Amino acid sequence: MPFIAANRETGLRVTLAAMLVFGAAVLFTAALVPRPRLHALLAARAPDGQVSAEYVDAFRSRSLACAIGLGAVAMLAMVRPGGGQTILPLRTDTIVCPPPVVPLIIVTLIGAAARALLLTRPLHYDEAFTLTEYVSRSPLFFLTRYTHPNNHVLHTLLAWLTTRAGDALWLARLPAFLAGVAIVPATYLIAAREDHRAGWIAAGLSAGATPLVEYAAQARGYTIVVLCVVLLYALRPRPLAGGLLIAAGAWTIPVMAYAAAAYLAWRFLDDRGNAVRTGIVAAAATFVLYVPIVVVSGVDSIFANGNVLPVPYAVLFSELPRSLAVMWREWNLSFTWLGGIALALAALSQRRFALPLLVAVGVIGAMLLLTRRVPFPRVWIFLLPLFLVAAAHGLARVMSVRVAGWVAVAVAAVTAANAVRLTGRDSFFEDRAFAHVRAIAAFVAPAEDALLVVGPLDAPLAYELRSARVPASRVIIHRFDSDPHATRAAVAATPRLRAIVSDAPEGQRQWQALALPHARALRRFDGVTVYEVRP
Repeated sequence: MPFIAANRETGLRVTLAAMLVFGAAVLFTAALVPRPRLHALLAARAPDGQVSAEYVDAFRSRSLACAIGLGAVAMLAMVRPGGGQTILPLRTDTIVCPPPVVPLIIVTLIGAAARALLLTRPLHYDEAFTLTEYVSRSPLFFLTRYTHPNNHVLHTLLAWLTTRAGDALWLARLPAFLAGVAIVPATYLIAAREDHRAGWIAAGLSAGATPLVEYAAQARGYTIVVLCVVLLYALRPRPLAGGLLIAAGAWTIPVMAYAAAAYLAWRFLDDRGNAVRTGIVAAAATFVLYVPIVVVSGVDSIFANGNVLPVPYAVLFSELPRSLAVMWREWNLSFTWLGGIALALAALSQRRFALPLLVAVGVIGAMLLLTRRVPFPRVWIFLLPLFLVAAAHGLARVMSVRVAGWVAVAVAAVTAANAVRLTGRDSFFEDRAFAHVRAIAAFVAPAEDALLVVGPLDAPLAYELRSARVPASRVIIHRFDSDPHATRAAVAATPRLRAIVSDAPEGQRQWQALALPHARALRRFDGVTVYEVRP
């Protein structure tokens, strides 16, 4: 058996190295293509047919650098771990699921039901933007371009695959949903290492935690990142499996770097060798996955876009506490503020089980101070299961084995129901008009007029118009990054059109900036006005 495992490992290493060398050869060849020929090739594939000479030079330089990087990873793939250790098969620490498992099954089903109820809810802006800008396009586009942070690449690929089966919104949300449901038993595995009572309670809490419920029903990659993180802490895998889990999370959202640093620091306390090798595998695999984006879009598209730029320390110390306060409020929506305090006290009473969370807070805090970033509150959702695990250990101390499982079921039922209730409110959406985009699309689709959609309705309504089979040539989108002069020019080229404008401050600001004459209110929806415009 060791001989067979060694042969399998050798075959895997050779195959992987060959693939990497082939990729390096392709990039090296691209870097050697004469500039005029490369310019013509890139221009033929550009959306507008225009490519600058500076971009061509940057493309060649990035291709050469990535070719060298792939060659280095290929050599790394052929290096065996010290001490004759093999990395196959991908074993993990043994976890025995103690009987009875009925409470865990019920808690998981409750969590799945709560998340399933949200699958047909109206679109949020960011997920609509993801669907219209990336999922609706070909993989050649979203695997090579990082024009906005909404491209959660692995999630985008999975959503693209599921939407091949149809246009239903729940299909686009299916990858996030499946990952969100899997988080519940995965959270159980973390806590059940020491005490299956704590495992049941942790699973019950995660089944009804509002952010975990909410993002499991949005076509975005946050639940995939959370699942990768929870599996790392639950399985404590060997370097190859751990590195690939980190790379999968990072390929979904780059903020996985915070979670990876926290996990590797925690593992370093217990197994330095594992932590170092896992970090090396993770860095190499993440680099390989991002090579197409680095070559085509550049490193700055990932690390220097508008959402992740560093801020002055004065802004950091002002905005970061506010962001953390919002995070804490969102974490405890379904638990209520009193329940949140009880969970915090329970977590603090169990310092040993709170160690992963404490290490994460320390490492991430240092990273934020060094990089001067203020991420969105939703970024920290991957820390929520660690908090719930620590709290579950504190609560389990006062419960018997017979009681703990059914307490977990009751907690899951109450908090999940509360999460569904809360996420159904109009205030939970960026604009209350989002609840009516389907009716608006049904009203304007039959007409032959051109349609001007003004943000923040741009992404949700563009998605519904596409589902209603409205040709893209009829739709003019004016959103946060649009040029008003270009929009006015497009409007002037149409004999008549209808404009859909939100009553929200952002919608009114963008509408007034266009300064279109001869606009007459045609129809009112809740929070939306449809205008008839005659240029």
